[in-house]
Amino acid sequence: MNSRSRDGFYALWTIAIYLSVFLALFIVFFVSCQKAPETEEDLATEIVGEASGEIADDTVFVETPPPAATILAQTEDQGAVYLEQCIFLGDSNTYMLAETESLPQRQVWSTENGTLNLADHGSSYITYTAADGSTQEMLIYNAAAIHQPQYLVINLGLNGLTYLSEDEFKQAYSELIHTIQTASPNTKIMCQSILPVIDTVSGEVQNNRIERANRWILEVAEETGTRYLNTAELLMDDTENLRSEYASSDGVLLSQPGCQAVLYYIRTHGYQ
Repeated sequence: MNSRSRDGFYALWTIAIYLSVFLALFIVFFVSCQKAPETEEDLATEIVGEASGEIADDTVFVETPPPAATILAQTEDQGAVYLEQCIFLGDSNTYMLAETESLPQRQVWSTENGTLNLADHGSSYITYTAADGSTQEMLIYNAAAIHQPQYLVINLGLNGLTYLSEDEFKQAYSELIHTIQTASPNTKIMCQSILPVIDTVSGEVQNNRIERANRWILEVAEETGTRYLNTAELLMDDTENLRSEYASSDGVLLSQPGCQAVLYYIRTHGYQ
């Protein structure tokens, strides 16, 4: 190799070395600018971020209990004044509140004989007592529009329970609530559980059906933003039947002590 060729080769070799060194330095600089290895705090932050992202299609949802505000919890005794502000709309056991003189007639909205049927709420006439003590038969909507109750306790569903499907029951109950809310928007509505019976003498109306219907009422209360009074829990004995001291001879209607127990429960589970 002559002198000129050798000088050219060394020049190329030198250039190659410089390029290699430059490339190595560039790689080191580039890597150092990247995010440092994740710490435990970084990993925790990423996990939280992922948890708050979109829910996968195959996610299994666990049913949660209803909001505590829907089911009225025990409170201090709200007293007689609170009870006097309540109107009671219902069938046979609501009717018994007046029959046993546990409440004055003016606070009880039911049919003349207490056979108000949930499915017929839109066309049934209840006995309405005016401020002057006079009574007249009128539709629930009209009574609510005239009276504008501060609180209204609904206890319906026992009549017709044997033939209404879940959808029919819930639809009728929801429509009743919307009827009252339309007529009297400021009324605070409480949906009372259907009360237990004594299975051995109550005929077709049995506690297993009542328990199922009470779950439907609770669901309606949640959906409509109303409240649920679980009065049934007070009246049950160890066999989940109506306590004998609270029952009349037919095993369905409340006795006078039973009516008093219901009213005390309402006073100690005030609207919240």
